[in-house]
Amino acid sequence: MHKIGIDLGGTKTEGILLDEKYDIIERKR
Repeated sequence: MHKIGIDLGGTKTEGILLDEKYDIIERKR
């Protein structure tokens, strides 16, 4: 899940905060 946040880069912090909802982050990709 943290890898997704790092992949986004700018949203790295948000990725960590939404660790539980990583699905939402993936949708942003």
